[in-house]
Amino acid sequence: MSENNSIKPHGGILVNRITKADPSGLFSITISEDVANDVENIADGIFSPLEGFLGQQDFESVVSRGRLSNDLAWTIPIVLDV
Repeated sequence: MSENNSIKPHGGILVNRITKADPSGLFSITISEDVANDVENIADGIFSPLEGFLGQQDFESVVSRGRLSNDLAWTIPIVLDV
């Protein structure tokens, strides 16, 4: 009998946003090291259940209530500052 004792990801779903698509032909932007780290954390699922940077509704909810708009606890506003 195999028992899985691993800890479930926050929100219950481990997000994987890593792609093997060829990036040639796509535009690029210069970002800070902090934003690059956030991109990697989103892609690797470290920020699960986030699938990208926070939209306005989630951002406002996180800042005012410490929760995503779906009521899941989240206290760090993950944003793409441009």
